Amino acid sequence: MENYISYLDALRTACKLVDLNEQQCYLRARLDKDNGIFSPFKEVKRQLQFLESGNCADWVYDNKITELLSNVLDAWDDQIVRLDRMIRVLSDLDKLQRKQGLGEDLRDKIHFIYQRMSWGDVEKSLSDIETNLKKPTGKTQERPAEPSMPTEDEDAWRKADSLGTLEAYDSYLKRAGLKNFEKDARNAIARIADILDSAAWQAAVSANSISSYSDYKQRAGHKKFLTDADKAISKLLEAAEEFLWKTACDKDTIESYNDYKSNSSIKKYLVEADSAISKLTASADQDLDDKNWSEAYCTNTLAAYESYRDGPGEKKKYLKKAIAAINSLAPPPTRDTVICGKCGKSYPLHFQGRRCPVDGTVII
Repeated sequence: MENYISYLDALRTACKLVDLNEQQCYLRARLDKDNGIFSPFKEVKRQLQFLESGNCADWVYDNKITELLSNVLDAWDDQIVRLDRMIRVLSDLDKLQRKQGLGEDLRDKIHFIYQRMSWGDVEKSLSDIETNLKKPTGKTQERPAEPSMPTEDEDAWRKADSLGTLEAYDSYLKRAGLKNFEKDARNAIARIADILDSAAWQAAVSANSISSYSDYKQRAGHKKFLTDADKAISKLLEAAEEFLWKTACDKDTIESYNDYKSNSSIKKYLVEADSAISKLTASADQDLDDKNWSEAYCTNTLAAYESYRDGPGEKKKYLKKAIAAINSLAPPPTRDTVICGKCGKSYPLHFQGRRCPVDGTVII
């Protein structure tokens, strides 16, 4: 029971590690795409780089970090929108600073945003800075320029990118009209395909069976671990081959060697198996011949020796002895019969001078 519980714990740990690796790959892809948005914010950038480059194996039992990684990915699109908005607001504040100056409290908030604002502080910091921007200052304050309405292509791209799925990006590429984000869509598809391929490979490695690696090879889409899958299958087949052969040799029976021949995929030891079967068959035939002769000899009757002579088996080790015993025990021939001096069989008198049908000896 303890072994079973340990196995379940190890299985849960492996599954969690696969999930963490997949999340980290997805985070890495989003970081590459949105690097320009978060790079001005020092602490946010540090947090994301830590999650992107950390060792997932060290996080399996750290619920705080795994929860942070999950929350970052869940809120990614909303946070990117907020950070993009914050960049524009800070740009407007910079213009205001050059025209009329800013209060010390506002300057402290701006410093905090650039230097110490964490991923979880983004929403509150944006709200605070926008509130300060709207406060009257005694001088005419320029209104920030309203963002222009997105084009139909931009709107389609934002919808596809917010979903972040293969189907969404593929749908964007198939839509009619101008597609300014075609390259981004194809790059995103490639990144997701790579993530899915890595996850499928990790699942195959975790199962570590011929069927799991074969399933990986047969899956649709990009497969960058095909060579590794072939090597793993060959290694498992070789291990199975050695196990089957060792089992056959340990039992050392005709049945065990035939089982090896039936179940082996490689048949590396086929010649050895056939040789062993031949030896065991010959040994079994000899044991049967010894047994039949022993029974005939102990019975010591004409019928017993004739039964040995005429019984099954091609090679009879004691045939000459049996014939000699038959000749000694057989009744003298009548005038109507003759006896073959070699095999001991009786034939009608007219067979005299002919060859024995059994051994070809001339009957005298």
